[in-house]
Formats: sequence, structure tokens, C-alpha cells
Amino acid sequence: MQLNGEQDTVQSNWDFRGKRALVTGAADGIGLAIASSFTQAGADVILLGRDGEALKKGVDVAASAGPGSATSVVCDLSNAADIQAAAAEALARLGGIDILVNNAGVGGSRNLVQLSDRELDLNLDINLRAPILLTRAVLPGMLERGQGVVINISSQAAKVGYAGITHYSASKAGLLGFTISLAVEVAPAVRVNAICPGAIMTKMMEENVRQLQEEKGITRDQAAANWTEHMPMGRMQQPHDIANAVLFLASDAASEITGEALNVSGGQVMH
Repeated sequence: MQLNGEQDTVQSNWDFRGKRALVTGAADGIGLAIASSFTQAGADVILLGRDGEALKKGVDVAASAGPGSATSVVCDLSNAADIQAAAAEALARLGGIDILVNNAGVGGSRNLVQLSDRELDLNLDINLRAPILLTRAVLPGMLERGQGVVINISSQAAKVGYAGITHYSASKAGLLGFTISLAVEVAPAVRVNAICPGAIMTKMMEENVRQLQEEKGITRDQAAANWTEHMPMGRMQQPHDIANAVLFLASDAASEITGEALNVSGGQVMH
């Protein structure tokens, strides 16, 4: 594109040196891909999760991506006191959090009439309550410094109805509501956005495929294909696809983007 006779170029800033990031659900899957992408871009990252041994392995992976550093904090995101303590530890260890990625989530397929209170509570606690509580804990520092980024990992299920996951859809739609309201509340100091992944082959998706396979009496390949048959791109996305979107939204290249829900779904959803 030409502007005033000169070539107008846009250059993304993927240099996160000096930035401090906290990523939940980061022992594997999408969270680990996000954490590793940040360390590769120079950020110092804390991986947060409930499994200490898995986190140690995740830290090794993220640290090896370097030059940024990686460390971990163990936290049960279903426990409010644990969230508060983990946030305090992360803030003390890094001296502040510039980027918070609320990625941790649980799923599972169950028709509403068969849904137990425990399954409902777990989805609401991990997928919605935990991001709200953790964001509340790190937000004061961002506001005091006058800058910060919060990115919530929601889902296509927040935008489109699917049978068997009413509890999951409700939690992820709630996360979008939290995102847009908080974006208004903390602007212009802090930007708040969400990402809505498509079908990502993680442990959660493996379980979804297994359940569909059992319910319909079909093969695993047929069950996996069921998740992609309506995607224009015709394939599942990978954890690094979500990590790329997170890096963009956390970067200065997205400085005018807040309150948005970005689809990374191979065209599964286009609004």
C-alpha cells in the first residue's frame, strides 16, 4: 500500500524481553505452547498448574525455548485461597505481572438432565471463577503501572450451541462476558481480550473424541473427523496456532484491540 508516495509497512513487535507473563494450565497442551512462545520471545514466564511434576517438565520445555526464563507455581484453581496465594507468589517472584493468560480449563460431555452438581461446579470454578479471581489479584499492579494485558482462552462453544456441553458453554460464554466488561472497566491502561479456539488436539479433545466414539459406536478416526467436517480449513488446529494469536494480542501490534473475542478455528465460526 502506498501512502504519500512512500511504501507504508506495518511491522509486528514480537520482542517481549523485560515482560513478565503468567500462564495458567501451562503444564502441557495450549498453555505450554503459549508459555514456550513467550520465553522464545524473551519474556520471563511463570507456568501455573495443579500437577507439580508435570509443571517441572513443562518448565524444562519452556525454558529450553529461551532466551526468556521459565519457572512454575503449583495452584488448585478450584480453590479461592490457593489462587490468592499463587498470585502473591507469582507477583513476588517476578516483581509484577505484565501479561496474564487465563488458559486453564476443563470440559466433558454430559446432557443437562444427567449433569451432576460436581461436574457443574468444576466447570464454573475452573473455566470462569478462577480467571475472575486470578485477574482480580494481578490487576492492581497493572493499573498502578498504567499498562498490562489480560487474555482469556474461551471457546467456540461460547458462541455456538452444541448438545451435551451446556455447562461448558455456559462457563465459556461467561468468560466472554467477563472479558468485554473488564475491557471497558480498565481501559485504556489495560487491554483485555479473549481467544476462541476451534478443535485443538489436546488431552481435553482426546477425551471428547473418546466419549463421542463410545456414544456413537464409531472408530476413533470417525469421531475425530466429526469435529472437523464443518470446518472450511478441514483440520484441527494445533496448540501453536493459539500461541501465535496470544503473542499477537499481547504485542504492541494489537495496541488498539481490546474487548474482542478472536476466533482461531479454521473457519468453524466466523463471528
